[in-house]
Formats: sequence, C-alpha cells, structure tokens
Amino acid sequence: TIAEQQVLCGEYQEIEHAAMGCWIEISHLYAEFYDNDPKKVFTACSQSPDERYRDACYTHSVASMMKISQPSNQYLTSLCQPYVNTVDKFEKCNFIAIESVLRASTGYLDLALKYCSLIPNKNQFACYKNIVDAIPSNYKQTASYCNKIPSSFRSVCTT
Repeated sequence: TIAEQQVLCGEYQEIEHAAMGCWIEISHLYAEFYDNDPKKVFTACSQSPDERYRDACYTHSVASMMKISQPSNQYLTSLCQPYVNTVDKFEKCNFIAIESVLRASTGYLDLALKYCSLIPNKNQFACYKNIVDAIPSNYKQTASYCNKIPSSFRSVCTT
C-alpha cells in the first residue's frame, strides 16, 4: 500500500540517496492512485519529511503526468503551479516537463510548444530554450521545428 511505502521511505531517512530514491519512486504510486491530479500528487509528495524529497517526488511525477492523453490547458498550467512563486524551482519543473516528453519522443513537440505558450510570459523564453535543448541533434538537422516557436521567442534557436 501507499502507507507502507511511505513508512519504508521513512526508514531510509539516515541514508540520503536511498531516501531520495524512495520518494522519487513513490511518485509513480501517487500519480496512479490520484489519477494524475497534480494538486493531489503534490500534497502526497509533501508528506515527505524534507522539502528536497518532496520536490524530487513531485517533479518526477510531472514527467509522467505531462504525458497523459490530451491534457487541457488548465491541467498543463497546473503541473508546475506549486512552484510558480519560486523562480528556480519553477524553471526546474518546466525543464523536467519539457525534457521528459521530448526525450521520450519528438512526437510530443506540439505538446511541449503548447505547454510553453501557457506558462507566464516571463518564463516562456527559458521554456522554449528547453525545447531546443531537448530536441535530439539528428532531429534538429532535418526538421523545421523552430518555425513552430512563436517568432518573438525564435532567437532561442540560435543561442
């Protein structure tokens, strides 16, 4: 059960890498149990004894929650919402969201572009840059994916 897994993670408290790994992997249980609901998964990850474990747990779940079938705009914007007021954590969450889908398949490019278009404007340049960085180099040579990036952010293709 989830409760048993939480107890197990707590038992690793003295072994930092083991505890971190445990809280990262429990995120899969949370995402499944809470039907990929970002708020509920974040709340569940917050049961960890340490903010670092919570963040590792939650951002790991973002990687899988990003890939649900036909996510709504509201759903996509909720993924990194817990970190919207903490610049470094918000950017890391965005990076994980983008990299996770594009490393899985360039078929997620439109989803990644949609995601970047929905986050606060001040974070969009970095988000689009994450797309450019996550696209495999062989794909970069054959596709005109940069043309899909809004023109006001297209300079990310050359930086």
